[in-house]
This record gives sequence, structure tokens and C-alpha cells, in this order.
Amino acid sequence: MNDYLIRIFQKANLLAIKKPSGLIPDRNIRPDRYTLAPWSDGRCLMWHVTFPHTLADRHISNTLLGAGTAAISADDFKNSKYVDPLNGGPRLFVPVCVGAFGPIGKVTQQFFDNISARISEVSGDPNYNIYI
Repeated sequence: MNDYLIRIFQKANLLAIKKPSGLIPDRNIRPDRYTLAPWSDGRCLMWHVTFPHTLADRHISNTLLGAGTAAISADDFKNSKYVDPLNGGPRLFVPVCVGAFGPIGKVTQQFFDNISARISEVSGDPNYNIYI
């Protein structure tokens, strides 16, 4: 998924680096990728990809409530891990969470919509979101 996202970012003329270190110095965590150019409001973007399993013990109580809840739960977990230490600093974080059976979280959907719009802008193809 990370390699796929790198190719998508390249189509939007955005470069990203793999497993950057030192972005969150107080914690021993690293996002999967980090853009070298600003993503929004002059802030660079970092993301972490997760594939929560719908039938895993930690998600089963949520997944009984509806489709996609494992991905939403993973969104919340990743946000608490990365966003809280950033405290509105110079970086943005997006959790990319895709459930084992396909559903994605709302934040992930917004992320894909945003990058699709950027690619459409660069390529001139207004239907690019169909391909992602």
C-alpha cells in the first residue's frame, strides 16, 4: 500500500520519503512516509498505513455494530498515537486504515478524495478519482 501511495503522490507531483526518523523526538514512533513539499497550510504530511482485521479480538465488539468500524477504530488509535504529540506543529498526520475485508475509515476516504483532486488538477483528468 505504501508503494502504491508513493506512485499516487508522484502523479500529483509530490515527493515523499520512506520511514523518516526524528519527526516526533519524544516518542519512538515513525510514520510510514513523509512528504517533502507542503500538503496543506504550509505543513508537510506524514501517514501510517494499517490494515485492521475485522475479526481480531480488539475490533470484534466494534465490527458487530457495522461495516468499516474496524477501520474507524484504527483511525482513532493511530490519531492518538501520532496527532497528540504533534499538537498542531509543522506537520499533518493522516492514518490510512483499510479493513481486512475492504472498508476504509472516513479519514482515509477524505485523504483519497483529496489526493484524487490534486491528481485531477495536475493531469487535467476530472475523473481521476475513479482510478484510485
